[in-house]
Amino acid sequence: MGEASTIDLFDGWRATFEPVGDWLGVRLHPPAGGGQWQLAEGLWREIHRRGALQVVLEMDEITFFSSALMSELVRVHKRVAMAGGRLRLSGLQKHPHEALHLMRLDEVLPIFRSRDEAIQ
Repeated sequence: MGEASTIDLFDGWRATFEPVGDWLGVRLHPPAGGGQWQLAEGLWREIHRRGALQVVLEMDEITFFSSALMSELVRVHKRVAMAGGRLRLSGLQKHPHEALHLMRLDEVLPIFRSRDEAIQ
């Protein structure tokens, strides 16, 4: 594993980036009450800067998925896919997992129980 670094994305959102083999693990840290707008842009900018094509978004700290957050995740997925890469999600709690399933986004965004499972 490589060196982990945590950065501010925007509006209270933070992310910890950690190289894991050929993958980039990205653990999202949500704000106490801020929105999700422009999360995709901040994430993509940092993913692209690091040259990552295989990304696991670690969602362990996210307890609620609003439609805005789901939209931002789809935007990140599209940006990574357009660059020739893959995006996977890991560590979803019950509500976020159910919300993605209800919207059929689990057919687009592969979901895994853990980061280790996602990178295999």
